[in-house]
Amino acid sequence: MRRDKLEVVYDFGKEVIIQARDITIREDFEIVDGTSKAPSDIALHNELGTLSDSQKNTIKKLLVNSIDGAINNLLWMMEEHNDQYAFVAKCDDGTQFDIEQESDGLCIGQYEFVDRFSKYNSILDILETGKLEKEATKR
Repeated sequence: MRRDKLEVVYDFGKEVIIQARDITIREDFEIVDGTSKAPSDIALHNELGTLSDSQKNTIKKLLVNSIDGAINNLLWMMEEHNDQYAFVAKCDDGTQFDIEQESDGLCIGQYEFVDRFSKYNSILDILETGKLEKEATKR
């Protein structure tokens, strides 16, 4: 089965969301929740010790917002400086192409990728529903 350029763009988006967004959110939530075993994470968690559960939940929302903002800023930089930088992808037939040039805009696509591939809700969905994680059936 050969993948076309659009499928490769979606594969890229999926990897960004799962490998960058979801893993970072999970690791940061582990710090807030105190479930990480890394010494630096434990030290950070201990600094949060006096915060209420509501305050910790607000920190989680801020983390999601910050992570999404960092991804968006990176993608925007790539779009704005596409004459200098490119995300080059390869189709199964060996054809190479610039992902940004084949998409409708990676920054816009980021929100679709989050909706399709992330374990976690977007910040707007979190603020609306109060739920950090998506329903298992939605993923």
